[in-house]
Amino acid sequence: MNGKPVFKGTEVSVHALFEYLEDGKSLEKFLNDFPAVNKKAAVEVLQLAKLAVTGEKILKENFSGR
Repeated sequence: MNGKPVFKGTEVSVHALFEYLEDGKSLEKFLNDFPAVNKKAAVEVLQLAKLAVTGEKILKENFSGR
């Protein structure tokens, strides 16, 4: 997959999940279209992304406080 992260045991890129969500598609639609990916793995990726973008340092560097 050209060095892109994939869901363990699949050839489905993690990027595909974010593309689905960006296009307004649901997590359930993604899981239906990529049955090799289980819901637990997809939710874990979303949780890691949440931690990455809501970390205090990231927030202070990119968003103003009110």
